[in-house]
Amino acid sequence: EKATLNNMPSLRNMSIASNKDELKENDSKVDSNEVSSVLVTVAADQINAAGPESAADNAQRILFSRWNLNVAAELSQHRKFSAALHYFQKGIAFLHKNWDGDNQKL
Repeated sequence: EKATLNNMPSLRNMSIASNKDELKENDSKVDSNEVSSVLVTVAADQINAAGPESAADNAQRILFSRWNLNVAAELSQHRKFSAALHYFQKGIAFLHKNWDGDNQKL
């Protein structure tokens, strides 16, 4: 049987314990808005990889478009315009199919 971290309880527990200590040390340094921003960026990247056809309905299309809009807006604030354009375009792609802009709010 191949040795892995999961089947070696003492190593796994040490790893978890050290990670908890690291998290406690860094708690005061982490801004919850920064964490939220990173999570939205990761979520947008994942859904963008799946593409607009992965959205089950218009509500999801709008949600995924919003994620891209939020990421693009944040990048724009930091003057990362090329990256922002990428997310704006991805967000628009989610809205393109069956989009009726007059009846929807972002």
